[in-house]
Amino acid sequence: MAFDAMFLKSMTEEIKEGAESGRIMKIHQPFPHELILFIRKNRENKRLLISAHPSYARVQWTTDVPENPANPPMFCMLLRKHLEGAIIEEVRQEPNERILVLGIRGKDDIGENRFLDLYIEIMGRHSNLTLVDRAKGTIIDCIKHISPAQNSYRTLLPGATYILPPKADKQDPFSISASDFERLFLDEENPAKRLVKEFAGFSPLLAAEIVGRANETDTSSLQNAFFDCLHEIPSFLGEKAVPHTFTRADKEDYYFMPLIFRDNFKTYSSLSELLDAFYIGKARRDRVHQMGHDLERQLATERTRNVLKIEKLEHTLLETEKADEFRTKGELLTAIYIKWKKAWKV
Repeated sequence: MAFDAMFLKSMTEEIKEGAESGRIMKIHQPFPHELILFIRKNRENKRLLISAHPSYARVQWTTDVPENPANPPMFCMLLRKHLEGAIIEEVRQEPNERILVLGIRGKDDIGENRFLDLYIEIMGRHSNLTLVDRAKGTIIDCIKHISPAQNSYRTLLPGATYILPPKADKQDPFSISASDFERLFLDEENPAKRLVKEFAGFSPLLAAEIVGRANETDTSSLQNAFFDCLHEIPSFLGEKAVPHTFTRADKEDYYFMPLIFRDNFKTYSSLSELLDAFYIGKARRDRVHQMGHDLERQLATERTRNVLKIEKLEHTLLETEKADEFRTKGELLTAIYIKWKKAWKV
């Protein structure tokens, strides 16, 4: 996944610059898994896109203006109640995790300060957006509700205590020593897979880059490439990033820092511009495909229902073909019975 913890580290700096001390003016929810926060800072208005889509989860500034539904979803209305007019005081990333937190200062019903946190979890199909009351540590609401039956580790429902997603048993790549690294990777046959397994925030893309830079299988070369790459990362955060798309093994991808082994390299002025270029078309095509799939499923359901209805009507029609004959015979039997009854009385 190109939007790994290292990419988010750089994106956090870009969002900080435009969001911290900014005021949330409006909130839209154009799609079930996407929010747009309209933020005003230094007389400038910007749109912050927050997506918990299973395939396109991300957070970024955007210039795209999707149509807003006439009737906002319940989650959107709740956010408007709590966040419109509030100030974003802090933008931070959970260390080496794909979790961004917006620390927000708003007002309660009597005008007192109320501090809230909006947790943005970018984790593929487990992505979620959760609004938390900081003082109580409880969930006000989230864009995807997760019951205890669905997840025994944590419940994501209004009123539940907010718990961060479980952390994998991985090391901080920025704190490991050279000797520990050498011990871990001594005679390792699949270093790329081991890098992802051992270090928090490492994606297969970054691991493949390090292995490619090493160009050799010995531990010393891998160690040098690993630490060289880590030392470069702080040089490409925020506005110092080199956002670009590229192809590798005929697959299009993107990253925030230069990668050696890639083709069709194309740069962008910011990480957000990169994500707009990469995802907007894909997301639109996906939504059109989903709408088509939903329509096909609805038509199939209607067809099945109508076929069954026709079968029942045809069966009823067969049963009623001799209705006139049965009615005539019934009337004759009734008439005979009445005459017989009168004759019996006499």
